[in-house]
Amino acid sequence: MADITINKIANNDVSYFDPFISGTTQKVSLVLRGGLPMYGDTTLINSLASDCNVLPYEQSYSDKSVCLNEIKQKNLDFDFNDFVTVNASSYPLTFKTNDTIQDEPTCIPSRYKEYSGQRLSNDNDGDGISNDTDNCKDVFNPIRPMDNGKQADYDNDGIGDACDPNPLKVNG
Repeated sequence: MADITINKIANNDVSYFDPFISGTTQKVSLVLRGGLPMYGDTTLINSLASDCNVLPYEQSYSDKSVCLNEIKQKNLDFDFNDFVTVNASSYPLTFKTNDTIQDEPTCIPSRYKEYSGQRLSNDNDGDGISNDTDNCKDVFNPIRPMDNGKQADYDNDGIGDACDPNPLKVNG
């Protein structure tokens, strides 16, 4: 029993982390929660469960399905149509990449007095580290409190973990 997410990797992805960092719902192939299918490509979901619902195209923009396992496990008298109705005034289940969402908080990462998240001529990724010392100058990877004053670079190869295609590679 595990929580697992499987995403598609595109040819233009820099690292294995890209589908998770900058991915869209279209890149999600499968989400399992507690070993049970929750969301994903309809063909894949149908091979794992028979009681899931195909999302209307206007909600998913691709062939995706959702399973309401947690609701079913609690024996609630609640189906997918009830779920959609109850959440009608909330955010939609998924968004297109260029959708404008009312009252959406900013997605620009910032940390007070450390970085603004704004791209600058000497800081391509807006992480507060100038390009000449940034170990990953085009991908946001600020110094985090747990990194002892340095950008994350687990294998110490001088390439930041956020843009290193193999960040855990040690000794060759």
